[in-house]
Amino acid sequence: RWILYETRTLDKPDDFSDLKEMYRSLLKGIAWKDVRAKGGSIQVTGPAGYGKSALVKLISQEIRQRSSVVVIDNFLSSFGRPPPTLYGVYVSFLHQIISQRPSLFRPVQNLMVEILRQETWTEESLRILLAAILHHSRSVHFLIVIYDFEDWPSEIRSWWSETLGSLLKSCDSTFTFLTSSHRPINDLTSSKPHELDLKKKYGQYKMDFIRAKTNSLLDHAYGSVIFGK
Repeated sequence: RWILYETRTLDKPDDFSDLKEMYRSLLKGIAWKDVRAKGGSIQVTGPAGYGKSALVKLISQEIRQRSSVVVIDNFLSSFGRPPPTLYGVYVSFLHQIISQRPSLFRPVQNLMVEILRQETWTEESLRILLAAILHHSRSVHFLIVIYDFEDWPSEIRSWWSETLGSLLKSCDSTFTFLTSSHRPINDLTSSKPHELDLKKKYGQYKMDFIRAKTNSLLDHAYGSVIFGK
């Protein structure tokens, strides 16, 4: 069975600061307090090669720095693996939630013991277990990160927008979807998504990144300097 689990972060601290400078205008438009208090959907859109995944990682790290959050990453691994399954997505969700918040496991221990005793590790038993964990969640902020949304099987895309949406609405917690895709995703949440379209000003973002990277390199080499002002 295919398990999807790996923390997705930017490789170097400098990448974080350089990308923050590059996307400063986009990041200013995000109501960070509302993300924590109300949840919703942040969608990074644009053609392939425009840096969507890097911006998603940046926003994810920014949210984690601002508040306590359970991050559930969903990404397609390197080629050569079998296609993702809904069973694997359930396992990934449970693994990531319990790894980050072990306290959420306590209320469902008896259910877990029963599943282990009967050896009924099916999609339905995992759905029941996930629903029970979410039901017992109190004041938890879940950040559900989905990379390359359109590339996932339709069954999993439907599960995110329909089944998972219903499960999350039934729990006493906040949830935010953070996605990358070629086009806006219309049915992921009931509220209007906050879209960050990289296609609109890609040339400007690229120049801002080059300027930020140059300033960073010069700063390391010669001390504080400002390039391109």
